[in-house]
Amino acid sequence: IRLTFGSLSVGLSNENLWWGPGMRNSLVMSNTADGFSHYTLNTVKPIRTLIGSFEGQIIAGRLENSGFDVPDTMRTVPEWNNYRLYQRKRNEWRYINAMVLTYQPKWIPGIFLGITRSFTKYGSQKDSSFRAMFPVFFPLQRKTQSDLPNRPKGPDQRVSLFVRWLCVPEHAEIYYEFMRENQPDSWRDFTLMPRYSSAYILDRKST
Repeated sequence: IRLTFGSLSVGLSNENLWWGPGMRNSLVMSNTADGFSHYTLNTVKPIRTLIGSFEGQIIAGRLENSGFDVPDTMRTVPEWNNYRLYQRKRNEWRYINAMVLTYQPKWIPGIFLGITRSFTKYGSQKDSSFRAMFPVFFPLQRKTQSDLPNRPKGPDQRVSLFVRWLCVPEHAEIYYEFMRENQPDSWRDFTLMPRYSSAYILDRKST
C-alpha cells in the first residue's frame, strides 16, 4: 500500500528488500528470506540537486523469529575460557529501524556513494520516544566499554559504507561495501582492530 507524490513515496509493505551495491550478496539487507511488515518512506526516482542526485529509504518494522537454530550451537572460544558463542535468543518479536542513502556526485559520472544504518531491539525494550522509534537519526551508540563476551543484551546496530563504479564504455562495474556491527571507541581503536565485528564485499561485473 503506497502513496507516491513526486520523487517520494510512503507506505506499508511486507516486500523483500535489497540494500547496497552487491549483486551476489548483501551485508545489511537482502531478499534471500521472506519479507517482513514495515512502514517505508523512500524515493521512487533520484532527487536531483545542484551537487548531484540522491536516493534512499527509511523503514520501521517488526521482525519475528524463524524458529530455526544456527547449525552449530556448541562452538566455543578457547581464548575466552571456552565461552560458548551461541546464546539462545528470546522468543520475542524485534523492532527494526533502518535507512539507506545513496549519493551520485554531479562531477563524477558513474560513481555512487552510499551508507546504510540498521538498529534492532526486542519489542519489550522499545518505548514510544522519538529516539527509540528512529535511532538512525542519532549518533552511533557503543554497546559496551569493553570487549568482554558477556556484553549487555541491548540494541543491535550495523553501519556500512559502499561505493559503486559504473564503467559504461567497458560495460562493467566494480563495487565495494564495508560494514561494522559495533562502533569503535576511537580512530585508534578502529586502526588497531579494523576487522573487529566487521565484514566486506568486493566484486566486479561485466556484460
